[in-house]
Amino acid sequence: MNALLLALTVTVVTPEAAGPDAADAAAALGDVVARALSGHPTYERVGDTPLLPGELVTAFACARLDADCAARAGAAAETDLVLLGHVVRLEAGVEVELELVDVRTRLPSRKVLRFVRTKGEVRGGALRPVLEALVGELLDGVPADAAAPELVVSSQPPAPPAERSVRRILGWSVTGLGAAALAGAATAGILMKQAQAQYDRTNDGIELERLGEEGRTRAAAGNVLLITGAVALGTGIVLLLLE
Repeated sequence: MNALLLALTVTVVTPEAAGPDAADAAAALGDVVARALSGHPTYERVGDTPLLPGELVTAFACARLDADCAARAGAAAETDLVLLGHVVRLEAGVEVELELVDVRTRLPSRKVLRFVRTKGEVRGGALRPVLEALVGELLDGVPADAAAPELVVSSQPPAPPAERSVRRILGWSVTGLGAAALAGAATAGILMKQAQAQYDRTNDGIELERLGEEGRTRAAAGNVLLITGAVALGTGIVLLLLE
């Protein structure tokens, strides 16, 4: 029996993330999985780089990444099992799901699903003890302590929803104004070049004076729009990054 278990090979798929703040937790889950499989007495990981969910769905023409799609990838990689992970950010916490898919039956041979209540912004470092317990439950069949993953408090609480919404609106608005100002600066530059071309072709003194004044006005407007647009665009991008 032990000899059979030692022969089990595993293809790992990068954990999927859904919802705000879920990507960091999914990355932490991937790291926990990699460390747990390294030197594991029962499972042998095949390949150093996990497969990407989007690439599997495209390559095998799957509607979504489910057990059947994962089994096809495992068959192509000639492994016994495929390890899937999903992290979903919900209003009150994080849902973590892990599956070991049997390539032969195309069904999960073992599955772990746990909801973790959280406060504030979800960080992979804060969730790591919970993720390690869940991965251990999946691989070794030892139930994780149900009392442990009750509350994870982030050191960086997110801004209130209303504040984040206002910041998002301001960010996009200022970015749009900046882009419009830069477009106006480009237009002013084109018009200035046209005025310069007319100036070079004209011999009439009065017309030369008019064209010169027009060119100076357009140059000044272009400079103002260029500076204003660059500042507004940079401010808008900063507001969106802080979101």
